[in-house]
Amino acid sequence: MPGSFLSDANDIVLHNATVSSNSNSTATSTAGLALGNIYRLQVVVGTPITDADETLRIILQGSDASNFSTGNQVPYGTLNLVDNDEGLTYYIEFRPQHQYIRCNFVVGGTTPSFPITVTIRERNFKVTKDDASGQLF
Repeated sequence: MPGSFLSDANDIVLHNATVSSNSNSTATSTAGLALGNIYRLQVVVGTPITDADETLRIILQGSDASNFSTGNQVPYGTLNLVDNDEGLTYYIEFRPQHQYIRCNFVVGGTTPSFPITVTIRERNFKVTKDDASGQLF
C-alpha cells in the first residue's frame, strides 16, 4: 500500500467532490500563502471514472477580485485529465501573485464524472513511508 500524505496546517483544499459539469471551485483568499513563494497544487483523482470518453481540464487561476470578474483572471497552470487517470496524483507548481485563487473545471464526454481533491500545499510537503517497502511516495 502506498504511503499517505501528511496534512499541514497551511494546506488549502480548493475542491473535494465529483466534477460532472463545467464549473469553478470557490474562490479562496491567498492570505495564508506568502505571495511570491512557490507552492504545489495537488490533484488527487479518485475512482471510479465511469465512461471511456471523459475529459477534465483543470485551470488554476488567480485574481485580485474575489468574483474573478471578466478580464481579471490570470492562469497559473493547466492540467488535462482523461478517463484512465483514475487513482493518480498530479501537481502544478506555481507562485501566487494575486489575492484570490480558484480552479476552473471544463469537462467533456458522454457522462463526465471525476471524483477529485484539489489542495494547495507548500512546495516541501512530506509523505509517509510505505510500511512494506520503505519507499517514499
